[in-house]
Amino acid sequence: MSNIKKFYLLCVLGLFSTHFVLAQNRNISGTVTDPQKCPIPGVSVTVRGTVNSTLTDINGKFYLIVPPREVILDFFMYGYINPAVALPPELSVIDVELEEEPPLIIIESLGILRFVPKFSPLCNKDQMNKAWPGKTGFVWCRD
Repeated sequence: MSNIKKFYLLCVLGLFSTHFVLAQNRNISGTVTDPQKCPIPGVSVTVRGTVNSTLTDINGKFYLIVPPREVILDFFMYGYINPAVALPPELSVIDVELEEEPPLIIIESLGILRFVPKFSPLCNKDQMNKAWPGKTGFVWCRD
């Protein structure tokens, strides 16, 4: 093989190898807990703008592969406020604490749904019937 062909082959391989080095993803991990520091299993962790996602295990831990740039992680679990956390490129471990959503009462009256905070004065059916006599058909409390 001539020296020129070897040189071109070396240049092409060099270009491909730098492409792979620059495009390496990084592994991140973390733990999701509640305010009492108990792990929460089954929380969905998604990299915003991609299809990369995972669920936390029984110990509230997750592992995910993300691009080498800053990413935003979305955490989702029913009954909790769902935060979005920015993850800078130099960070590989992140621990997140999810706050519980405030309880709600759902009132159905004449086909209209009303969402009332549980700690409102209208927190039981008797008080609601006084406020809306004969008009509350359905009351549901989520604790």
